[in-house]
Parts: sequence; C-alpha cells; structure tokens
Amino acid sequence: MFPEPGYVEQDPEVWYRAGVCALRDALKKFPRAASRIAAICISGTNALVVVDEQGLPVCNAVMFSDRRSELQASELARRYGVTIDRITGNRPVAGSFSLPIINWFRQMRPELWEKVYTVLVPAGYIIMRLTGERTIDTSRASMTLLFDLAERQWSQEICAKEDISNGLLPELFEPWEVVGKTRPEVSSLFGIEPGVPVLAGCVDSVAACLGAGVIESGQALLMLGSTGRVSMSINSPDFDSKLINQCHAIPGHWICIGAMNNSGGSLRWFADSFCHLEKAIKARAGISPYELIDMAASHSAPGSRGIVYLPYLSGERSPIWNSRARGVFFGLFEGSNWSDLARSVMEGVAFSFRDNLISIEGTTGKSTTKFTLVGGGAKSRLWRQILCDVLERPLTVPKIIEAEIVGCIALAGYASHVWGSVEEAVAELFTKTEELSPNPQHAEIYERRFQLYKDLYHALVPIFDKAAESSGD
Repeated sequence: MFPEPGYVEQDPEVWYRAGVCALRDALKKFPRAASRIAAICISGTNALVVVDEQGLPVCNAVMFSDRRSELQASELARRYGVTIDRITGNRPVAGSFSLPIINWFRQMRPELWEKVYTVLVPAGYIIMRLTGERTIDTSRASMTLLFDLAERQWSQEICAKEDISNGLLPELFEPWEVVGKTRPEVSSLFGIEPGVPVLAGCVDSVAACLGAGVIESGQALLMLGSTGRVSMSINSPDFDSKLINQCHAIPGHWICIGAMNNSGGSLRWFADSFCHLEKAIKARAGISPYELIDMAASHSAPGSRGIVYLPYLSGERSPIWNSRARGVFFGLFEGSNWSDLARSVMEGVAFSFRDNLISIEGTTGKSTTKFTLVGGGAKSRLWRQILCDVLERPLTVPKIIEAEIVGCIALAGYASHVWGSVEEAVAELFTKTEELSPNPQHAEIYERRFQLYKDLYHALVPIFDKAAESSGD
C-alpha cells in the first residue's frame, strides 16, 4: 500500500492469513505430514511492525522501501557521527532500519506511539501469533540500529540515549534456537499437532546464504529476486557501513550485503508497463510474459544496441545510497525496439550487481572467484548468462533456487537433531545443477558498457537532486 508519496506499507494480518492458507494447502497434498512436523522456521523480509499490549498491530507495517523517516535518519547520522556505524555496523537509512522509523512515530504520530508496547519484524509478528512470544533473532536485530553487531546483543549505549526500554524490544535469540511452541488454538487452525517447536529463524538474506551453501568466509551469493543482493560471509567483525551488515546463522560469522531496491522488480515493472499484449498471450496460451520477454531480449545484442538502463525505480541502497535516484533509459534512437529495452533492463540490473561486488571486495579485501545464484530471476537462462558475463566470474545455480526455503530446512533440521550442525545440514541439502562460465567477447563489451553506466549515474546526480527539489520530495 502507498497511502502517501514515499510511504510503503503492508497489513501484517495479510502475512498471517497467507501463512495459514499456505500450510493448509500443503497439508491437503501431504495429509500425513500434519502429525510429523518437527519444527517451524520462518524467514522473510525486513519491516517494522508495532503492536499494542494485546499483540494487535497499532497500524500497518512500515516496509524497508518506505522513505518517510529520511529526516529522522539524517538526524541520527548528525548526532552520532561514525559512532552508530561502529556499534551497529550500519548507517542510518530510512525504511531499511527500525530506529529512524521509531523516531518518526514518536515525533509525527505520538497518538499512535502511545499505544505501542513492542516493536517487531514481519516474522516476529507471525511467531507471536503462533506462540504468544515476542521475539527477534540476531540477523533481524542487526537491522534495527539498536544492536551491537560484534557482540550480538542489544546496544545498551544506543538504547539508553534513544530512551528505548527493554520492554519495548522483543527477546533476542540466535536463529537456530527454539523460542516457543504452537498454541493449541493456533495448531487447530493450521491443522497441525499442538506444541510444535518454533525457531527464531532469520531474515531472508541470511536464510538464502545458508540455503546456497554460503557459510565459510569469502563465499558469496547473488540473490536475483524482486530486490537484489550480493552477500558475502565473513568471520571477523570488521564492518563498513557502505554495506548492510548482519549476523549470520552460523556462530562466529557475519554477512555483508550490497542491497538493491529493484532487481527482479525492474523486470516486473517492465512487464506491467509495456507487456499488455504479452499478458494477453499468456492468458490464451499459458505462456508467462517473462518467457516472452526472455525470448525478445535474446534477439537484441550484448549492449542492447546502445541503450543503458539505470534500475533506480525507488531510489537505491548500496552502493550509492541515494533515495533521489530514479530509473532511466538512456541511448534510445529511432531504430531502438522492444527487445533492446527488455535486454537493457537485464543488463542494467547486472551492472548494479557488479557495482555492489566491487564495493564488497574493496571493503572486505576478499576476492570471490565463484558465486551461487538464486532467486526467481535465476530461472531466466539469458539473465543468468548476462550476469556471468558482466561479473566476469563463474556462476553456480543450485537445484532449488528458492534458497531461503533450504536455509530454513537446515535450521529446523538442526534444531530437531536431524543433523548435528547447521553446516552438516547445508552440506547435505545443497545440490548444484548448472555451472556457467563468462563469454570473453561479451565480457569485453560489458566492461565498456559498465563504465558508461557509472558515468551516466554520476552525470545525473545533480539532475536527480533538482527534480526532487522541484517536486518537493
């Protein structure tokens, strides 16, 4: 929901109802599984959910791409300087982190804030509905700006300065720990046995790393979902706030992330905006519009015949951290066609991945020679190869590209003593199906196009600022 410019919200109850429906549907297909569920592990996106003493949402959840708290984020950066980066491993950014949103509620909606008893994240809200417990895991706590990332505990210094009481914050757990058991009335609703253990779980970025086998320091993941991520595992708490930094679901490890707002989302926007005929064809022939886009893009050439796409439809997080940046098609001429536009979207997203990879490798001092690619966009053979060519690195595609699911299975299996460690679980669950190598000729073309992509963004920064100021944004 977008109630005002810059606002992005969702109703938390929709998530819970969707979970009920999904589990019921699964049990219809596998009815004997209802009595054999050993544990429940939930992953999901980042957002802020504020609930009252009864556990009811005070208002809609504020999503990670929401921009209402930009002033509060700037104020935190001004007051703390590098101190908040040093403690939390992250920089104050609107939407992505909880504290600026909390301060927005306090300043702008005090009548709502008076009702708030606990602050949660989406998975924490569902866990509360399942168990009655108000909890958060260390990976999600990493996204609050109230958390000491190196020590893996709430920061007493920041909480005291921000007047955040212990009662406001949920109880902290590691991802593999059991936080409670399903209540009888909930078990009946879901159609499962009562008392099923529920894990703390972890944020989707960390679950995906687990499921893709990204465990040891220096291993890396590309997530080509609605949003995009380049994630690398590290084994020392050396953080740079140019990236997003989180606790890993492996003891003694963390994840540093280059996060993009619109990766697969760019292609979805393209399909929604320009592919009405293709959707009509899908309705008649049962062919996905994305398959048609894929086929069309394959008829263009590497470099999209001169078109460059900037994928900043809702501003951008790393590495540019510019909420005023906007999406751009550059280089159109009278011979440009729909196929060129489609391919330029795929290439522009790939350039954004490369931009983040350069930032991560420069920050960590680690160079990764091979990546695992997951997410819905990984279904596109063309997009996979474009990424491989742009990054100039081999890519591995696992059998199950919805890696978050595999990560949750690994955690639940470890908690249920199916495996002796999370690492053992991942080693058994992870299976690769394809390995891609860069095409040297295409890589040479993309090297030049990437430099143009970078130059184009920097040239447009003052224009983005001027446009934002003229619109009052």
